[in-house]
Amino acid sequence: MPNVPGPASSSWLRGRSPSSGRARGLLLCGDVTVATGRTYLLAAAEPVELGRLLDLFAARLGVPPPRRLPGRSALVLIAAFNRLAWRVLGRKVPRADRLDLFLSDRAFGIARARRELGFEPRVSLAAAVARTITWLEHHPGGGPVVS
Repeated sequence: MPNVPGPASSSWLRGRSPSSGRARGLLLCGDVTVATGRTYLLAAAEPVELGRLLDLFAARLGVPPPRRLPGRSALVLIAAFNRLAWRVLGRKVPRADRLDLFLSDRAFGIARARRELGFEPRVSLAAAVARTITWLEHHPGGGPVVS
């Protein structure tokens, strides 16, 4: 069983039925040859953008949502400066090459897990967020409990 921190960790899975969502998904990973070396999201059915996911966690915790990143135009300007610095000086602005993460509209979905593993979630996104928060409250270090 892979060592996955959080509610999908092997310690969390101990004593769970193989019919529970994450346990079932991890078992499917072991049964399907194509899964070797691949990454799958074993999550709720509806795709969710990172900002919305952070808002769901904040609402569940009763705290204000995190501040949003600078506007897109500021990030585009930094990315352009990075390309110029590379061409002129042969150097990059530290961490500027990671701006693509914030300049694209990313959503996290389970299409690959559905297609390749036959995974179907049984828990809604809201319920998954609640379960994750409960798990984190009981495991402040964030890693699996060693027994």
